[in-house]
Amino acid sequence: TVEGEFSPTPLANGNGFSVIRVATPNAQGADSTNPPVWRYNNDGTPGEALLDIVGVGYHAWFDDNHLALFVVGDEEKHTPHTLVLADRSSNETVLLSEAPGRQLGRTPDAMRVSFVDKSDPKHWVVAAIAPDEAQATVLVDTPQGMVDEKEQDRSEDYCWLPDGSLMMAKGSYLLRWSGKQGEGFQNFTEIAGLNGDIKRLAVSPDGKYIAVVVQSK
Repeated sequence: TVEGEFSPTPLANGNGFSVIRVATPNAQGADSTNPPVWRYNNDGTPGEALLDIVGVGYHAWFDDNHLALFVVGDEEKHTPHTLVLADRSSNETVLLSEAPGRQLGRTPDAMRVSFVDKSDPKHWVVAAIAPDEAQATVLVDTPQGMVDEKEQDRSEDYCWLPDGSLMMAKGSYLLRWSGKQGEGFQNFTEIAGLNGDIKRLAVSPDGKYIAVVVQSK
């Protein structure tokens, strides 16, 4: 399209995928008033707008009608990033967290949405919450001993694997959590020669392939 699409995410029912659709300056036909969350068919043809909520950066599905949205804050206005539950039928939202990380996922049981909880600036955790829960459940601490004073260098990008484990990135390393309570992240592998840090992760449905985005140093 003449616009930009970001964060493609499979729909809960598998019948297509959703994206954050953003109008780009000077793009012919681009309309900045277009709703940001759109559905596309699996062949790439556009479906319809799903939500008209301003400032959406990332999203994940709970079910066919509810999704979690990472809403980008405003530094000048001192408003934080937030995680909200959105209802497609009403276009209404409910606040879930005022300190979420950007990476959202759907837990292996398909019942909750996962995120990195940054409520404690010095102790980030991976947490999960369901639409009917008032408080998120802590799953595991983010990798320990690998966090420095700069927030941008901390671990917050991850993906769930088909076996129920969790893969997380730190620099050029991938770390894995088994998914079992009481266990922590263990070194999995280093991807040598990247000349940068891994900042996004995605895994194929069969778990055989992993795609990463690298931010150059």
